[in-house]
Order: sequence, then structure tokens, then C-alpha cells
Amino acid sequence: RIEALRRENDRKFHDSSLIVGSRPESEKLRRLIERGYGGIARNIIEMWLRTNDSEVEFLEILLRSNDSSATPQQRVSWAEEILEIERDNEIALESLLLLNEDLKGHSDRAEVPDKLIQLYPNNPKGRKHQFEEFVESGEFGRAVETCESILKNDPENEYALRQRPIIFTRMSRFEEAAYFWSEWLDFGKASIQDKFRAARAHYNSKHYSECISILMEILDQYPDKEKIIDLIIRSNYSLM
Repeated sequence: RIEALRRENDRKFHDSSLIVGSRPESEKLRRLIERGYGGIARNIIEMWLRTNDSEVEFLEILLRSNDSSATPQQRVSWAEEILEIERDNEIALESLLLLNEDLKGHSDRAEVPDKLIQLYPNNPKGRKHQFEEFVESGEFGRAVETCESILKNDPENEYALRQRPIIFTRMSRFEEAAYFWSEWLDFGKASIQDKFRAARAHYNSKHYSECISILMEILDQYPDKEKIIDLIIRSNYSLM
């Protein structure tokens, strides 16, 4: 009867007197998390915090742990506890941003992304959130500026490299879209669908040879072969 044993162990744990031990070593806790033992690291930290003052370092480790049993609300609580000690803490603000959907009822939740970006303009998750906000509101020019800003600090940022041609395509600026799609293809991480989008951008820019070259590469892999053949025919026709 496993459930009965667990209840009994929980009762014994909560009724037992607290054991005073030495302060856990942060590096060992991080190594536990890296090896997939986030739950054990969390247990050690919570045992320490039961009898000691809150420490930003330990709370940050909890926020960055891979413990799947930690609920979003617990993570919110850890982040807010950090902000009570350090109101501009980047890790706490970033965590609250990622937990935005779980912050209903928190009056200041709308201020979190703005504060994170204002204090830490190069924070990648803050930048990504800002980009998605611009796209959602149709501010495509500002979305492109955000991509450029990300790439200025991180030239190989895959998210920004891919989103830039997508936005230029949505703006119907096909020359720029074709150029940046080619850059994304050269990066070597493009999907089959991305390659088709790149070919379409080249077709719309009247780069018919480039369009055919990309399509021939994916002809046998693309799920809708008819679309590929149709665009190859039209590109060849346009080339006379």
C-alpha cells in the first residue's frame, strides 16, 4: 500500500524535530539540477529555508531548477520573495514574465515585461516577449527593430534570424524577405517549410533561378509536391 506508506512518511516528516545542518553548497545544488535531480535540490533548499532566512541565491536556484513537480504558483511565490529582497532582480523578473499566464489577480503583472526590458534591455526572454507584442499589435517595423537589436548583441540568435524574414514577408517587402530568408537558409537550421517560404519570397522578388534552385532541393521531401511543381513551372515560365 504505497499511498498509505507515503502518508505515514509525510506525517513523520512534518512531526519530527528539525535537524540543524550546515548551509548547502550552491555549486553542488546546481550539479544536482544539471544531472536531472531538481526535486532533490529543491528539497534540500526548502529544508534549509525552514529554519533560516530567505537567500536570493537559493531562491534563484529554485527558479532555474528542472523540478517538474514545482507548480507555477510556487515559482511565482519564489520570484516575488526574491523581489522583496532585490526589487530589480533579473532572474525573478524574467521568471514572472514566463509565468505571465499564471499571474491572474496580480495587479502589477502588466508592468513585469516593461520593467524587465527597461532594466535589462538585452535580456533574451524580455526581447522575445517584446517582439511578440509588436507582432500581435501589427507594429511590424518595431518588430524588425527588435530583431536587429537582438542580433546586434547575439549575431547567431536563431529566433531573431528566423523571425526577421517572416516579418518582412508579412509586410510584403519581398526583396528584404528573400535576402533574409537566404541568410536563414545559409545558417543551416531552416525547416522544409522555411525553405518553401524562402522560395516563395524569391519568386515574388522575381528571383526565379534562386526560387527553382531551392525548390529542386526540397522536391522529394516536401509533403505537398503539387505546390512545389506548380511554383517550379511558373518560375520557368517567367524565365521564358
